[in-house]
Amino acid sequence: MKRTRPIALALVSVFVVAAATTVGRAHDFQETRRLVLSVEERRVELLVVYEVRPSRVADAIRARFDSGDDGIVRTGLERLARAQVVGPRVRHGLSLSVDGRALPLAVERLAFPQAPREGGRAGVAAVALLSARLPAEAWATGSLDVTLRTRGARGRLTLEAQAAPGYEMTAAGLESRPGDPVLGPSALSASGAVALTVAKAPAAR
Repeated sequence: MKRTRPIALALVSVFVVAAATTVGRAHDFQETRRLVLSVEERRVELLVVYEVRPSRVADAIRARFDSGDDGIVRTGLERLARAQVVGPRVRHGLSLSVDGRALPLAVERLAFPQAPREGGRAGVAAVALLSARLPAEAWATGSLDVTLRTRGARGRLTLEAQAAPGYEMTAAGLESRPGDPVLGPSALSASGAVALTVAKAPAAR
């Protein structure tokens, strides 16, 4: 299969903008994560859009890196502290396995869009691209069984999933639409698993 631009990576710039505008609409949940899973020929990518609306929860998180208590991260030390505080929350409770083999998710990118504000208070927003390299023998049988687990994950989670061009993905519990290669979005439980099967698409006749 021809190597294409990673699906999740292509969405990073879109979600960096969107993350700054969606927190205010999620009033029922103080902490939310939108997950976009994509399966490529040699890797699996997981884009995570993390949001905390302005609230006591956001205040407590920001107090650990916003030394000026003004909703603005100015110094290198503040930026480093933000990455150390927010980064683990972005990937908390998420794990990935392929054909029963656990694959570590590495952080490729971690960006911080402008945090939303309400009533003089600031929220928290982050976008992370996680990835795992597939073993060389992954496609030996022509298909993959991919499992995403959310053990002890915080807040509200939703998942969308898509395979690279030339491949098909199916998953029980994820909404699908005829002709649409993207599954979901569907809500995930705080402790559960989503099993997806990826196989080469039939040749067009």
